[in-house]
Amino acid sequence: MSQIPRIAYCGPIAEPGRPAIGGKEAGNRSIVARLRDKGVAVVTSPYPRTDRDGNALIKMAVYGAGMSSLLVRLAVSSKSWDVLHFNGHFRHFIYFEWVFPVLARLLGKRVVTHVRAGDMRTQYERRSDLYRGMFDRFLRASDAVAVQGLEDLDFVDRLRPGLAFYLPNFVTDPARENPCLDAPGERLELVSVGLVAPSKGVEIAIQAARALAKQGLSVRLTVIGGGERGFVDTLKAVSADAPVRWLGAVDHGAVRDAVRGSHVFVFPTAWPGEGHSNALTETMAEGIVPVCSDHGFNRRIVADTGLVLLSGASGSDYAEAIARLWNDGSWPAYSRKCSERVSAMYTADAVIDKLIGLYASLRS
Repeated sequence: MSQIPRIAYCGPIAEPGRPAIGGKEAGNRSIVARLRDKGVAVVTSPYPRTDRDGNALIKMAVYGAGMSSLLVRLAVSSKSWDVLHFNGHFRHFIYFEWVFPVLARLLGKRVVTHVRAGDMRTQYERRSDLYRGMFDRFLRASDAVAVQGLEDLDFVDRLRPGLAFYLPNFVTDPARENPCLDAPGERLELVSVGLVAPSKGVEIAIQAARALAKQGLSVRLTVIGGGERGFVDTLKAVSADAPVRWLGAVDHGAVRDAVRGSHVFVFPTAWPGEGHSNALTETMAEGIVPVCSDHGFNRRIVADTGLVLLSGASGSDYAEAIARLWNDGSWPAYSRKCSERVSAMYTADAVIDKLIGLYASLRS
């Protein structure tokens, strides 16, 4: 791998064996692990972590001190890396984050800017001239811009032609047929995976499970993921009469085992930064059929493997769609399409090999 430059990977990165906070941490950890598996030298500079329930001023102080420390570490260790792979938060963080690619340039390094959020275009259009200036500065300091959605390729090309690179989420293990294809069972198993937050739609998933139970279906919703304690406790209280099981956060590497054997992934997300959801790809890889909102990159990722509902659909809308899928006998066909689509488009080998090729093209 001598022809491959050494990488400094900076951004939210979950520690091995520790549950990730959100898709960025999980996704970045997977990329780093796979790069190393393929012999690429990677040094990591993880973003500082803060308590999700902590005081806002304390969070700001932790971020400020942590980000300053990261800049110093990158500068001091500059002889050990050639390319900065930077995956920031952007939004209001951009006013500090723009320093990272500029520093890399001053050190004579190459820069890959990685935008995982699905609202890149919206943020650019709706925020201030100062924000757009900072974003443009990012692009000027970048040799490539990796984006999660095909929709964003044209946007980046309009701003700086030739920089955009498609880097979707991927699964680290091969896709598998759902074991329920042979024995679907009597109970309809629904699953919700990811951050438990108001805009992630977990409450709507609970409403759908309750509505299905009232229709006489044997059903259970399993919620996998952590969130702000007060909000999670409130949801648990209001779902006491619904067929819901709470598993809490699990390590990213254990997600597929935890969901295996479920039938439907209920994903009514309205999360502002939703892009290509890790949970969506992971569940599809297990033949679990998505019933999700038309938000972020969901529609393009799902294609004909599941049902995509209009944003703003209610719990009863989701219940109706799920009941139709389950009762009309179409679930097995959808399930097979899910695992087939992931195998064809979202495997680690296909995605990481292309990323390594990008790095190689940047070698000075």
